[in-house]
Amino acid sequence: MKKLFLLSMVVFALMSCSTTRYVSKEVSGIDKITLIMPNSRVFFIDKEGERYDGVRSSEQQRILTKLLLASGLPITDTLNVVGLPDQKALDEEISFLPAINPKEAEKLNSDGPVDKLLEKHGARYGLIIFSEGFIKDKALYKSEVAKAVLVGVVGGLVGGAIGGAIGGSGVSMGFAATPGWAFGSSLYAMLIDTQTDKVLFYNKLTPSERNPMKEEVLASQLEKLFKNFPR
Repeated sequence: MKKLFLLSMVVFALMSCSTTRYVSKEVSGIDKITLIMPNSRVFFIDKEGERYDGVRSSEQQRILTKLLLASGLPITDTLNVVGLPDQKALDEEISFLPAINPKEAEKLNSDGPVDKLLEKHGARYGLIIFSEGFIKDKALYKSEVAKAVLVGVVGGLVGGAIGGAIGGSGVSMGFAATPGWAFGSSLYAMLIDTQTDKVLFYNKLTPSERNPMKEEVLASQLEKLFKNFPR
């Protein structure tokens, strides 16, 4: 899971951080939504590598749930998958949210573990939230920044020397090396209809260098995520 997490963060970091969404006209008029408690996955990265941080993940889930319940969305109930017999299958389905192409969301069949869980509890509309983020050790981050600066300086000196040797103006050919991120945060949401097995809403915020544990950051992300959701 760790390798998959890092790969997804690298891939999405190369993409635009703009919001990509799909909204069905059927969303208008919905007044009862069951929230599947957010699936939060926060990782901590230090010189030893990256590892899942259960404490931070649980705290982020608590913050997201609080914000969602106060968001004005018609959420009337919540369901927590933790501890359920089929939790593994539910987690696996939810973890695929980042891979969904918004252009294909309308064609997706939502009849999976989450759909069945909602039906079991008599809920028609279910909101699924998936969050990924990381926090980097301060010492590691400072080391990365120092290395990036050194690479930029060395690149400039080498570029200048080469430029002078070939009769150029000696202008630096170095580049402004971009240091690694100190932290990152991404958020995904999908609304499904258990009666028709259709996806009615899908949106995602690809990774940006924002602290995934800050309530104001998560509040801002949720606002963008549901900006076009009919209220």
